[in-house]
Amino acid sequence: MPATQPASIRIAFGGALDGTVMEATLDDNAATRSLLAQLPLELSFSDYGGQELTASLPQDLDTMGMSAGAPQPGDIGWYQPNHVLVLYYTAVGSWPGLYVIGHIDDDVSALAGQDSDLPASLNASE
Repeated sequence: MPATQPASIRIAFGGALDGTVMEATLDDNAATRSLLAQLPLELSFSDYGGQELTASLPQDLDTMGMSAGAPQPGDIGWYQPNHVLVLYYTAVGSWPGLYVIGHIDDDVSALAGQDSDLPASLNASE
């Protein structure tokens, strides 16, 4: 992947959001490259604190050279202390070990209020 070209992924949900597909643009950084190397992925997202959806990955993401961030609604992050990929539907402020790696290009309001686990497929966009 060229250093100046962001990557795109597609997140296709099942469960309560069956048929919902969201496109996302990932920043060019070590964590993104770690995530792309694991695609395609089948994950199970669950709501955490009424602010975000989280899912465990098979392998941790590389955060070498990255700075922690303060995610906004629609951001995709990696929360290193819990080893989870995070889809934010609210702003949560800055936390140690939280890295923003991209942004969902679509409306994320459907992610709020999910009371059961959501299966999702992550694939590189074509």
